[in-house]
Amino acid sequence: MLPAVLLALLVWIGSEALFVGGDSTSGADSDTGEMPPDTVSDLDRSHQDADSPSEDAALADHLSGQLYAMRSALAAGRLGEAWQAIAKARDLGDLPPALRSQREAGEAELSKATAGQVDVLREKIATGRILEASEIVTAMRETTHAKVEEALASVVPELAADAEPPADEDLAPDRRVRSKVEGFSSKARVVRTRGSEVTLKVWTEKGVIYPVVTRLAVEPVAASIDEALRQIGLAMSADDGLLACLWLAYCEAGGAAEDPRVRRLRLR
Repeated sequence: MLPAVLLALLVWIGSEALFVGGDSTSGADSDTGEMPPDTVSDLDRSHQDADSPSEDAALADHLSGQLYAMRSALAAGRLGEAWQAIAKARDLGDLPPALRSQREAGEAELSKATAGQVDVLREKIATGRILEASEIVTAMRETTHAKVEEALASVVPELAADAEPPADEDLAPDRRVRSKVEGFSSKARVVRTRGSEVTLKVWTEKGVIYPVVTRLAVEPVAASIDEALRQIGLAMSADDGLLACLWLAYCEAGGAAEDPRVRRLRLR
């Protein structure tokens, strides 16, 4: 009788062990420590959501970068580069209202600055400060953009393709001129002209100097129309189309737009 009882007890203990072992497969695997697939996916998604910036935050960051680039270029007078930055800001597409307002404000700021730069350029041309005007235009065009060309078209005329360079003459001795020496100072006079070079007498804070510069680096102060035409011829001969166009603009601003010599040069 005793062996039968023991046998029944052993059978009962074995069945309980099998039950406990089979139930251990729920939750982490007892041997590998791995989580069930669904649990792993849920944890991954929550981790990614916590670490990734929101779409609005990313757009705000991109917009801020382009507006900073626009203002940096604008401060240096590089309007083409500034307009390119605004174009990249537009490429961000439809923005939340607050960000859209920032982009529109940046574009309005740049439009106003472009108009202001054109006014400065127009004043430089009207007063015969063509070398300075040339530097302004060169900076504006450092990066090509249609908005810049549209703005410049209102103040810088184009030369006719078949325009003949006006005859050139030497600058008269003792003629008061401006040059890039001493920052476009008008405290300079011509000593002599020799070919494409001119010797100047320039008064500086440290005394008088006698630099030799190229003819294109010199401009007569309060140039007459005849002198302006000679500057156009000199620029055309040196393939400096920008300087030629700016001197043409000076002639037109000075009331010589209908002068036949000027009309022949302008693209109609």
